[in-house]
Amino acid sequence: MNARIIPLILIGYLALLTPQSASAHCNQWNELYAEVMSLYRQGQSDQAIPVARQAVTTAENRFGADHPYVATSLNVLGQLYFETGQYEPAEPLYTRALNIYEKSLGPESLGVAQTLTNMAGLYLKMNKIDEAFSCLARAQNIYRTISTTRPIETPR
Repeated sequence: MNARIIPLILIGYLALLTPQSASAHCNQWNELYAEVMSLYRQGQSDQAIPVARQAVTTAENRFGADHPYVATSLNVLGQLYFETGQYEPAEPLYTRALNIYEKSLGPESLGVAQTLTNMAGLYLKMNKIDEAFSCLARAQNIYRTISTTRPIETPR
Protein backbone atom coordinates (compact mmCIF):
# COMPACT_ATOMS: atom_id res chain seq x y z
CA MET A 1 0.00 0.00 0.00
CA ASN A 2 1.24 3.47 -0.83
CA ALA A 3 2.65 5.01 2.37
CA ARG A 4 1.23 8.44 1.61
CA ILE A 5 -2.32 7.04 1.58
CA ILE A 6 -2.07 5.55 5.08
CA PRO A 7 -2.62 8.84 7.02
CA LEU A 8 -5.82 9.58 5.13
CA ILE A 9 -7.04 6.01 5.50
CA LEU A 10 -6.53 6.28 9.26
CA ILE A 11 -8.37 9.59 9.29
CA GLY A 12 -11.17 7.93 7.33
CA TYR A 13 -11.33 5.18 9.91
CA LEU A 14 -11.78 7.87 12.56
CA ALA A 15 -14.84 9.09 10.70
CA LEU A 16 -16.34 5.60 11.01
CA LEU A 17 -15.75 5.59 14.77
CA THR A 18 -17.46 8.92 15.46
CA PRO A 19 -21.11 8.74 16.44
CA GLN A 20 -23.53 9.07 13.54
CA SER A 21 -25.98 11.96 13.61
CA ALA A 22 -29.11 12.03 11.50
CA SER A 23 -28.21 10.30 8.25
CA ALA A 24 -29.51 13.15 6.08
CA HIS A 25 -26.97 15.45 7.73
CA CYS A 26 -24.18 12.94 7.23
CA ASN A 27 -24.87 12.28 3.56
CA GLN A 28 -23.51 15.55 2.19
CA TRP A 29 -20.41 15.37 4.38
CA ASN A 30 -19.86 11.69 3.49
CA GLU A 31 -20.16 12.49 -0.22
CA LEU A 32 -17.63 15.32 0.05
CA TYR A 33 -15.30 13.15 2.09
CA ALA A 34 -15.55 10.33 -0.47
CA GLU A 35 -14.77 12.78 -3.27
CA VAL A 36 -11.71 14.09 -1.39
CA MET A 37 -10.46 10.54 -0.85
CA SER A 38 -11.03 9.64 -4.50
CA LEU A 39 -9.12 12.69 -5.73
CA TYR A 40 -6.33 11.99 -3.25
CA ARG A 41 -5.99 8.37 -4.35
CA GLN A 42 -5.76 9.56 -7.94
CA GLY A 43 -2.85 11.83 -7.00
CA GLN A 44 -4.95 14.98 -7.38
CA SER A 45 -4.33 16.57 -3.99
CA ASP A 46 -4.51 20.10 -5.44
CA GLN A 47 -8.02 19.41 -6.77
CA ALA A 48 -9.02 17.80 -3.47
CA ILE A 49 -8.21 20.91 -1.40
CA PRO A 50 -11.30 22.98 -2.35
CA VAL A 51 -13.54 19.95 -1.82
CA ALA A 52 -11.92 19.37 1.58
CA ARG A 53 -12.53 23.02 2.49
CA GLN A 54 -16.17 22.52 1.58
CA ALA A 55 -16.26 19.41 3.80
CA VAL A 56 -14.98 21.49 6.72
CA THR A 57 -17.67 24.12 6.17
CA THR A 58 -20.37 21.48 5.76
CA ALA A 59 -19.32 19.70 8.96
CA GLU A 60 -19.25 22.97 10.90
CA ASN A 61 -22.70 23.99 9.63
CA ARG A 62 -24.33 20.58 10.06
CA PHE A 63 -22.73 19.27 13.25
CA GLY A 64 -21.23 22.27 15.08
CA ALA A 65 -17.71 23.64 15.34
CA ASP A 66 -16.52 21.10 17.93
CA HIS A 67 -17.79 17.89 16.31
CA PRO A 68 -15.37 15.06 15.47
CA TYR A 69 -16.41 15.33 11.78
CA VAL A 70 -15.03 18.87 11.80
CA ALA A 71 -11.78 17.58 13.30
CA THR A 72 -11.59 14.81 10.69
CA SER A 73 -12.21 17.34 7.91
CA LEU A 74 -9.55 19.69 9.30
CA ASN A 75 -7.08 16.82 9.61
CA VAL A 76 -7.69 15.77 6.01
CA LEU A 77 -7.36 19.34 4.75
CA GLY A 78 -4.13 19.73 6.72
CA GLN A 79 -2.80 16.50 5.21
CA LEU A 80 -3.65 17.71 1.70
CA TYR A 81 -1.77 20.95 2.31
CA PHE A 82 1.13 18.92 3.67
CA GLU A 83 1.11 16.64 0.61
CA THR A 84 1.23 19.67 -1.70
CA GLY A 85 4.13 21.27 0.19
CA GLN A 86 1.97 24.01 1.74
CA TYR A 87 3.18 23.60 5.30
CA GLU A 88 2.17 26.92 6.87
CA PRO A 89 -1.60 26.54 6.35
CA ALA A 90 -1.50 22.92 7.59
CA GLU A 91 -0.29 23.72 11.11
CA PRO A 92 -3.34 25.66 12.40
CA LEU A 93 -5.66 23.05 10.86
CA TYR A 94 -3.91 20.25 12.73
CA THR A 95 -3.90 22.30 15.94
CA ARG A 96 -7.63 22.95 15.72
CA ALA A 97 -8.33 19.28 14.88
CA LEU A 98 -6.24 18.22 17.87
CA ASN A 99 -8.19 20.51 20.20
CA ILE A 100 -11.53 19.23 18.93
CA TYR A 101 -10.51 15.57 19.23
CA GLU A 102 -9.19 16.13 22.76
CA LYS A 103 -12.49 17.73 23.83
CA SER A 104 -14.89 15.43 21.97
CA LEU A 105 -13.15 12.03 22.03
CA GLY A 106 -10.71 12.45 24.91
CA PRO A 107 -6.97 13.13 25.21
CA GLU A 108 -6.05 9.44 24.74
CA SER A 109 -8.11 8.86 21.59
CA LEU A 110 -7.09 7.56 18.20
CA GLY A 111 -8.01 10.94 16.69
CA VAL A 112 -5.55 12.70 18.97
CA ALA A 113 -2.80 10.17 18.21
CA GLN A 114 -3.32 10.41 14.44
CA THR A 115 -3.33 14.20 14.50
CA LEU A 116 -0.16 14.25 16.60
CA THR A 117 1.47 11.88 14.09
CA ASN A 118 0.49 14.18 11.23
CA MET A 119 1.78 17.20 13.15
CA ALA A 120 5.09 15.44 13.76
CA GLY A 121 5.55 14.88 10.03
CA LEU A 122 4.75 18.51 9.38
CA TYR A 123 7.16 19.73 12.06
CA LEU A 124 9.93 17.57 10.63
CA LYS A 125 9.42 19.16 7.21
CA MET A 126 9.43 22.61 8.85
CA ASN A 127 12.66 21.71 10.72
CA LYS A 128 10.92 22.03 14.10
CA ILE A 129 12.62 18.96 15.48
CA ASP A 130 11.76 19.41 19.18
CA GLU A 131 8.06 19.87 18.39
CA ALA A 132 8.12 16.82 16.09
CA PHE A 133 9.64 14.57 18.75
CA SER A 134 7.22 15.86 21.38
CA CYS A 135 4.26 15.03 19.14
CA LEU A 136 5.66 11.60 18.28
CA ALA A 137 6.33 10.74 21.92
CA ARG A 138 2.80 11.66 22.94
CA ALA A 139 1.29 9.81 19.97
CA GLN A 140 3.36 6.72 20.76
CA ASN A 141 2.08 6.71 24.34
CA ILE A 142 -1.50 6.96 23.13
CA TYR A 143 -1.03 4.17 20.57
CA ARG A 144 0.47 1.96 23.30
CA THR A 145 -2.42 2.70 25.64
CA ILE A 146 -4.99 2.03 22.95
CA SER A 147 -3.35 -1.22 21.86
CA THR A 148 -3.17 -2.60 25.40
CA THR A 149 -6.47 -1.40 26.83
CA ARG A 150 -8.98 -1.28 23.99
CA PRO A 151 -10.04 -3.87 21.45
CA ILE A 152 -9.66 -2.79 17.86
CA GLU A 153 -13.06 -1.89 16.42
CA THR A 154 -13.80 -2.92 12.88
CA PRO A 155 -16.27 -1.15 10.62
CA ARG A 156 -19.48 -3.04 10.02
